[in-house]
Amino acid sequence: MRDLGAAFGGGVADEGIDGRSVRDPRAAFGGASSTKASTEGRLRDPRAAFGGASSTKASTEVADVRDGYVARFQGKEYEASPDGDNVRIYLPHAEDGFDEVKPGRYVRVVALSEVDEFCYVRTTCTWRGAPFVVLAEHDAWLRVEYTGGRAPVARELGLEEFDFGVYQGWAPRKDVSDLREIRV
Repeated sequence: MRDLGAAFGGGVADEGIDGRSVRDPRAAFGGASSTKASTEGRLRDPRAAFGGASSTKASTEVADVRDGYVARFQGKEYEASPDGDNVRIYLPHAEDGFDEVKPGRYVRVVALSEVDEFCYVRTTCTWRGAPFVVLAEHDAWLRVEYTGGRAPVARELGLEEFDFGVYQGWAPRKDVSDLREIRV
């Protein structure tokens, strides 16, 4: 999962995980700006909901927060995407057999039969006693989506209704528990 601060290239709006336009959360504090005017699909500054402005890393670090396909090929795990009977595997740097598709993005197409493992990885957690999927991270904050399926509980938790029946918010990383990766 990419760090939202880096993903926005200094604050310019970018395409989010689900293809919607997202905004650098620092923009609300004058630290970055967005050129897109749409209010739909933006991610709010995580600190605004809690009155804090700390940007220090949480002390309880776990492996990368991930949400997407991965493939194990020749003993190494890669970010991946399905492509019919093939799998596209990606690297952020040049390596033999990989073609550059844009600066900092290299791809190799391999047959699904050559891949040792192919699955979808999600990071989940518990926050305020409720279950969540972790969508992204920024500094010491996690962008979380409620998976409990009860709208009254989601509203009680102070989450924003991102879409019909979809509730999201920013959680301080230090306040979440059971942060783990699941493979589907």
